[in-house]
Amino acid sequence: MKRHLHFFAVAASGLIFIAALNISVVAQTKKASAVISKTERMLKEIKANYSPFQGKGTFIVSYKGKEKAEIDVILIETEDVVVILADVAAGKEIDLTLDLMKRLLEYNTQADYIKVGISDLGSIRVQSEQELLAINGKIFGKILDQVAAGADEVAKILAPGRKGTAVN
Repeated sequence: MKRHLHFFAVAASGLIFIAALNISVVAQTKKASAVISKTERMLKEIKANYSPFQGKGTFIVSYKGKEKAEIDVILIETEDVVVILADVAAGKEIDLTLDLMKRLLEYNTQADYIKVGISDLGSIRVQSEQELLAINGKIFGKILDQVAAGADEVAKILAPGRKGTAVN
């Protein structure tokens, strides 16, 4: 009987040890996944070629365009929103004529998830803001593609207005 109790005690200790290891592994896994932001999870889900940018929750995805060879789409995640943007041209590079502004506004109304505007630094920018709770990977990928395509289209609109070139 004493032998059976000893065996039971050893077996119980072993089970407790294994359970503690499992709890530790689960806790570490949850902790590791908590470090990855929702934006980064969606970037991985859509298999985007991305890099960390200027700090926690910021990423950059590079695209190739037809009008603009390199399009860098920047993602900035805040607590509940992700801002997706691409600067197309610095303000000092563009002669913002009335006709050019009209063409940018017309394009702005044609786009679905993006908007074209002038940043606080004067650059021409294409961007989108999305609530993290309301977005999934599939829509996220479409919005990234639309920001890049929009940046390329805006570069095409701006081409005649670039300083040093003839303006239509």
